Amino acid sequence: SSVPRGISMIPLFSNGRINKETSFLFYTPGSFTSTIGNNVSVSFTTVTDFPADGNIAITVNTNSKIAYPLLFRRPYWSKDFSIQINGRKQASDGKEFISINRLWKKGDKIEISFAMPLQVINGGRNYPGHVAFQRGPHVLAFDDKLNGFAAENLAVDTFAFTLRKSELVLPQGWIGGLAFELINNKTTSSKRIILVPFADASQNGGTVATWIKTSSN
Repeated sequence: SSVPRGISMIPLFSNGRINKETSFLFYTPGSFTSTIGNNVSVSFTTVTDFPADGNIAITVNTNSKIAYPLLFRRPYWSKDFSIQINGRKQASDGKEFISINRLWKKGDKIEISFAMPLQVINGGRNYPGHVAFQRGPHVLAFDDKLNGFAAENLAVDTFAFTLRKSELVLPQGWIGGLAFELINNKTTSSKRIILVPFADASQNGGTVATWIKTSSN
């Protein structure tokens, strides 16, 4: 099955520099070290369950107090994006990148939070009468091995659904722990609809569909 055009399946970057500013581009757990100003080394430790949720904690570690800007990317798919420094909310102007220039010291804590609402993508001319679903950076996919029936036996009403984390126990050895259940009040199947990130799908050889028929044309 085709992937919706213009949507990236796998993140291509996390931390780096933009116009010489130390930048947080994609929020992944781990440590990142940058050289600031006159060869001052600063490391940042990120703790997060992203993309399971949108809560990120970044701790600054440096032996020097130094003023410099940090650049934070606001993902285009996020909602209610906010940044706090040591518990104090920072102003943001709604732009894609937020620059915070201050005197940073060891132990400073940066807390970022945002929501990842489910987005419905219309199939348009290429896939009329079909939709795809995106949550945060992930396009979600229907894997027939996980669902126990084929995608062609399914049609969803895109005006009557919710998405929740699934309690499905994924197969042994499955890489990636995210699975979601699409709760639809008007569907041609009484079975639950399981969706997983596209990059995780078909690990057991299942047939994958990103475009799903809709009953609400």
